[in-house]
Amino acid sequence: MVEIIPKLEKEVPLWQNILLYFSLALLIGMLSFLFVLNKEKTKSSQNLDNLEKTLFQEKTSEERALEKNVLETKEKINNFSFLFENRQFSSFLFPFLEKNCHPEVFFSRFSLNVPEKKLTLAGKSKSFLSLEQQLFILRKENLIKEINLTELSLDKEGNVNFSLEISLSPKLFLQNL
Repeated sequence: MVEIIPKLEKEVPLWQNILLYFSLALLIGMLSFLFVLNKEKTKSSQNLDNLEKTLFQEKTSEERALEKNVLETKEKINNFSFLFENRQFSSFLFPFLEKNCHPEVFFSRFSLNVPEKKLTLAGKSKSFLSLEQQLFILRKENLIKEINLTELSLDKEGNVNFSLEISLSPKLFLQNL
């Protein structure tokens, strides 16, 4: 049946209207906030790209010169460090010879080959006995590996001229006697 008398529409409560408008305002605020964030993200990406380009730009001539200087200095320090760590003290040989030298033996020539640990001595002795005693003293020393008498002769005064080749222990170059 058709109704002839119109019925009054129910009025929407005030709190529902307020909630509707608040929700619409919140939706509009969120969309505008999303738009602002997207714009800031784009701007930040551009700034980051610019900073990366600046970082990876070619170095200036002053920076290259400074870097070259630093690398040269580093190489010198590394070379010095290597030499310092691998040094051998040949000066310890002199006190060693002084301690092991016979009083009647005189050394006139001295040659040292540090990498091969070979010492060549040429000298004079008053007699064969003092030379033999000198060889005995040297053979008794534990820092000497091997001794070879390479030359032997008598001079006009009766002195014995000789030449020795001595193989030294590497320990001699590492310690202070």
